[in-house]
Amino acid sequence: MSYSVMFALLLLTPLLFSLLCFACRKRRLSATRTVTVLHSLGITLLLILALWVVQTAADAGEIFAAGLWLHIDGLGGLFLAILGVIGFLTGIYSIGYMRHEVAHGELSPVTLCDYYGFFHLFLFTMLLVVTSNNLIVMWAAIEATTLSSAFLVGIYGQRSSLEAAWKYIIICTVGVAFGLFGTVLVYANAASVMPQAEMAIFWSEVLKQSSLLDPTLMLLAFVFLLIGFGTKTGLFPMHAWLPDAHSEAPSPVSALLSAVLLNCALLVLIRYYIIICQAIGSDFPNRLLLIFGMLSVAVAAFFILVQRDIKRLLAYSSVENMGWSRWR
Repeated sequence: MSYSVMFALLLLTPLLFSLLCFACRKRRLSATRTVTVLHSLGITLLLILALWVVQTAADAGEIFAAGLWLHIDGLGGLFLAILGVIGFLTGIYSIGYMRHEVAHGELSPVTLCDYYGFFHLFLFTMLLVVTSNNLIVMWAAIEATTLSSAFLVGIYGQRSSLEAAWKYIIICTVGVAFGLFGTVLVYANAASVMPQAEMAIFWSEVLKQSSLLDPTLMLLAFVFLLIGFGTKTGLFPMHAWLPDAHSEAPSPVSALLSAVLLNCALLVLIRYYIIICQAIGSDFPNRLLLIFGMLSVAVAAFFILVQRDIKRLLAYSSVENMGWSRWR
């Protein structure tokens, strides 16, 4: 089987099951049972396909598909494995959790269909982040994770959950806009030095020419990239969305936010970090990462000590862990 077919199966499976779950809204009498069966099948297939791609990439070293648009290497394989396993486990937990919510009147059967639909759509957007080799698609996928998961944060429709969802959207959209500016700087600089300018849109090709990039532009790009994608990793001081989103989202969604979404954004930062270090050396990026990492750990540790809400405490723990991840 070709790599393109393999990647197509991986990416289209959660997208297809998302559409099927949304379609269950029309089956009001049997919606709960039908959508639960579809959801179970979807997360199981996703786990199998994700581990299959990871194993194939491990055997081949790295694989490309759809030309150079899709790519998995050792680093991407690690994050894909995390996504597949955590997506499956949170999906399994969602079945009992959401059944309880429907039974107690917290959600209607129709809203349950929306939950599972957005759950699989969220998985699809994160898969696109992990597998994309196109810089713009990578950025767009990060933005799409915000839009798809915001509905999950506000799924209960209460004032507090809707406020958390809007706060999440606004902070992350503004932050990721900085990431877009950094992405454009990297692309423009790479296009000016590469023999084929159109190849500058692919991360793997930019990496090959990274030593030729302009150090001043790359320094500026890294600042914007760190602010932009650092917002999605919960980096201080752009972390304010995370405690509110955690506390208002259903518990399975909170687990996805911490264990998968933050890591997807971290993966994007790591990919750019590799390019920047080859262009300007590691001193400035490491120093900047250390400063923001120390601040994130210090602020999160303080709020962990005074926090009484368990889900907000876990959110600050995620901020602290992301801070530690920036230390070398």
